[in-house]
Amino acid sequence: MVRPVGFEPTKTASYTHRPVLTPDYESGESFANLLTATINYITLLSIVQEINMIMAIFEILFWFVSWTFIIYWIHRISHKLPWVKKFHLEHHRFINFNQNQKSRWELNNLFLYNDNAKSTIDLWITEVIPTLIFSLITGQWWIFLFYYLWAALLQEIIEHDQNFNLFGLTSGQWHLEHHKNYKVNYGLFFPIWDILFNTYKNPQRNQVIDFFFYIKNMLQK
Repeated sequence: MVRPVGFEPTKTASYTHRPVLTPDYESGESFANLLTATINYITLLSIVQEINMIMAIFEILFWFVSWTFIIYWIHRISHKLPWVKKFHLEHHRFINFNQNQKSRWELNNLFLYNDNAKSTIDLWITEVIPTLIFSLITGQWWIFLFYYLWAALLQEIIEHDQNFNLFGLTSGQWHLEHHKNYKVNYGLFFPIWDILFNTYKNPQRNQVIDFFFYIKNMLQK
């Protein structure tokens, strides 16, 4: 079909269909449900984190107590085995001979060298090597790091200074009592194993400890 010159076809207007918006009465309820679910999730997550923290604390205590149990018995057995006893008694002799002198930290302690050569061999047999093996088997290397810091920086001062006495710790006069009587006070850090295995002797009487023994004796009857 031939269109006349200048003729333009009429453009038809186009309309976009827009749906009529109606109020969604369920949106408020959906938001409330979402908010409740979020709060419940956060609460559950917090509970799980608290449980994990408690379990982590119990795990640390378990490995620490297990390690001190082993060190207690190694120390106790070292007074029975002749080849270990000769080194361990050298440690006793050295401490007893120098007991009137104030214990002090020395640079050689950083290399876990204490007192003299024989006393150092005793330290490695009864504490260093067992702690290293324990950490290797269990994978709890923090125990060896903790022990190193203890042995390298604090042990000589805390255990062998008769004026350094802290309640609940194997320090000062409590540990030095072992150097006088090798049948008592074998524990490291805490006297719990000495109490349980009847090798506890405190030169300074303490009502709290006496009460603990009273409860223990009641349970054994």
